[in-house]
Amino acid sequence: MKSYRQNASDEEELKQGSLKQTFAVIVVLLLIPALGFFTALFVFTDINNSLLQQGLLPANDICDRFRLYDALGEPVTADSQQWCSQVSHIVMLADVSMLAAIIGLLIPITYWFAVRYAGHDRKKIARIFPALTRGSIWLITVLVFLHGGILTYVIYISESYLFETVHFFLVGVIGLGSVIAGIALIANAATLTGKLRMTAFGKRITAEEAPELFHLIDDIVKKLGSRSPNNIIVGIEPTFYVTSSKIILPDEKEPLVGETLYISTPLAKLMSRAELSAVLGHEFGHFRGDDTFYSMKFAPVYAGLGSSLRTLVASAEAGLLMQLSRIPAIILLLYLWNQFSLSTAAISRSRELEADKAGAEVSSSQALARSLIKISLAIECWPEAIAALIRYKQKGSEIPEFGTIFKNTVNAAVRLADPDTILATVMDNEMVHPTDSHPSLRTRLNALRIPADVIPPDLFEFQAESSADLIPDCDVIEQELTKLIVNFEELPDDKAFSHKGQFLQLCYRLAAIIFNISDQFDLQALRTVEGSGERLFENFDISEFHTWINRQEEWSDVVEFIVAVGKELSAEDKERLMTYLGIVANSDNQRLKEKNDMIHAISAILEPERLIEIDI
Repeated sequence: MKSYRQNASDEEELKQGSLKQTFAVIVVLLLIPALGFFTALFVFTDINNSLLQQGLLPANDICDRFRLYDALGEPVTADSQQWCSQVSHIVMLADVSMLAAIIGLLIPITYWFAVRYAGHDRKKIARIFPALTRGSIWLITVLVFLHGGILTYVIYISESYLFETVHFFLVGVIGLGSVIAGIALIANAATLTGKLRMTAFGKRITAEEAPELFHLIDDIVKKLGSRSPNNIIVGIEPTFYVTSSKIILPDEKEPLVGETLYISTPLAKLMSRAELSAVLGHEFGHFRGDDTFYSMKFAPVYAGLGSSLRTLVASAEAGLLMQLSRIPAIILLLYLWNQFSLSTAAISRSRELEADKAGAEVSSSQALARSLIKISLAIECWPEAIAALIRYKQKGSEIPEFGTIFKNTVNAAVRLADPDTILATVMDNEMVHPTDSHPSLRTRLNALRIPADVIPPDLFEFQAESSADLIPDCDVIEQELTKLIVNFEELPDDKAFSHKGQFLQLCYRLAAIIFNISDQFDLQALRTVEGSGERLFENFDISEFHTWINRQEEWSDVVEFIVAVGKELSAEDKERLMTYLGIVANSDNQRLKEKNDMIHAISAILEPERLIEIDI
């Protein structure tokens, strides 16, 4: 089994493969232009050869003479004009193909050099990439139109010239696909021009409403020499963060502007004041390091690239023909995303560690370490807390504030496992992609010089008095927000939720076990597996899939779960699952015997009377 721990070698590996990736992207981008150019060259050469055999001038010379005759007022037949028009279209196909090739070379090469020039300098990245990405997306939009035009005309001219027939439906579908994609990209390009907005489930509080909390924040800000936030929001999402983005709140008519601090009341209930101080110190450490300023510069780049990608892949169900002209653009956008991430990833991770120092500075390393472990555990328990909320809703019971549901869920998880098991779970839940901004929990604790084996045994004995006492009417606020979430969308019935949740968990666990068989970690293979999961399964969660990969489960850990869940699966579910597992096995092009044996073992358990055959 391989290790998925995030370390510097991951980024170095990406750098070494970046040049190869650039060449590969260029090759893909040149395929359609090359097809157009050589089609035009073939047809044009064939026409000229035919003319020469008849003792006539080349096509260009003939058409030049016709144009001269027309300019002098001498009659030119309609057939001659039509013939020259067709010749000019062939020449235009070659010219457009050359233009598409130039754009296809320009974008990735420029981006590659920009990454090398900017390195890990935040000022250079903030100065170069927003404008470069905006320009690139506009050029990609042009490229989609050009590729669509090239493909449609190549098919048209090839069929009409070689077979004297044209399948207009085929031509129309490809052309329509490029037009739809291009128009959507134009709309998405606007996401890079303005300041991003975020939606938060929370409530803005003032110093008059929570004087103790504001006093604590003022003390932390003074110790760090940082800036005070313009807004403080308390909410029930499982996170603390600071941002300079505009924030949209349910009870506010206008978005909040300026720098905003978000405090999670469910997490605050699990923390002492010292632990909350450490977390707030970490967040204000981002203010001190101007991280929110640079995040505001970087975020539109990610948002623009991400929304453009979603736009291009959203209509995949429309069929391959409509996708043909946009496939190179999708690959190019993925390349730009990876190249930009290569520049920002190391910065983001180092800034997180610097922010951790600020948290330890205003409280203590021990307090910050405890808070980080609690947050990691809480995030693990979040899905079960949401499931509990759904059960309250479906049973028609009175729904308590979500913070209480969440705290009870965490306490139950703690009671069911010993501290060592809990620590092992959250410590090894490390990120698998070198472009993730947060270092692993283990890395952060090591940087704080807090070994896991010195974490106090009473860490998970949650005190009656919590830092949430700093927020007056905390339960009332949570109750209001809980009702808002419950009514935000129609929740599925408990039986359907349970079935879907167990089916997805089975998919995650089996796919993770098969993926982990390989000796070498393949980043591209992981992306393939993630993308296939999102296409095959509704609500496929990549983060949860990563969690199961990092747990490094063995076959014996999951057999009983396969038997239990398999009884409830339909034949269609089983087929989808086995198809997905086949994709996972093939993702790194290693046809390992262990993978084959495991898939057949899974098939035998799910449907012993008829093994589901999957070719790997």
